[in-house]
Amino acid sequence: MGFRLIPKNKALGLNANEAYTYFCLLAKSDYNTYISHVKLETLSELTGIKKTEYISKHIKTLISKGLVLYKDKQQHSGNKGIFDTCTYYLYKPETEWIRIDTDLLQANVPNKLKGFLILLKCICLSNTNYTGYNKTEICKLLGLSRPTLDSYLKSCIDLELIR
Repeated sequence: MGFRLIPKNKALGLNANEAYTYFCLLAKSDYNTYISHVKLETLSELTGIKKTEYISKHIKTLISKGLVLYKDKQQHSGNKGIFDTCTYYLYKPETEWIRIDTDLLQANVPNKLKGFLILLKCICLSNTNYTGYNKTEICKLLGLSRPTLDSYLKSCIDLELIR
């Protein structure tokens, strides 16, 4: 399927990079089971975060927020030596979710802004792109400073992503 469901309430509290890492993990999961076998290197490429240690930290945050239910790490041996693989079991929301098209991965938009847009969508009224909140309320809901929010909004407006 060309979209993934993100639980609104569980995603709030993530920063923009964590939100985008989560979306990339979702995009590389099975649509029905929400199980992913994606490699850290693949997530690193998708997110644009070069150091896989940061991706690992994001995954720990996602586990603590209940977005990743658990991670199963297995060791395998092959003709090139011993290597690890991970399977991620992701939370699949039944209610209170937003739908994000996987085409977002290909959008010509900085990845941090993609994460911000995902978080912004989490505070929109159901099935709309309207928040109804002022900047102070958005800062509180998303855990952002005012200068950071202003910077994100300016970039999004300049790129004609929001108005």
